[in-house]
Amino acid sequence: MSRRYYKGLGTSTAKEGKEYFSNLSKHIIPFQAISAQEEDLLDMCFKRSRCEERKAWMNGYAEGNVMDYCGRWAKA
Repeated sequence: MSRRYYKGLGTSTAKEGKEYFSNLSKHIIPFQAISAQEEDLLDMCFKRSRCEERKAWMNGYAEGNVMDYCGRWAKA
């Protein structure tokens, strides 16, 4: 078994991109924002114009402030 690290879409080859996008029903993970605050956080994480805000958010990391993945739903 081989593993490959994908940093972003630019990491994929043209062949891999065609394979991935030819079967979206297999690769799309349904996601529903639970609150307006979470929707805003997702926007901040991916929107280019909010990069300074994203840097400040990431620099605010405190050890021990992690997600709990033990239950059915992830909790902050």
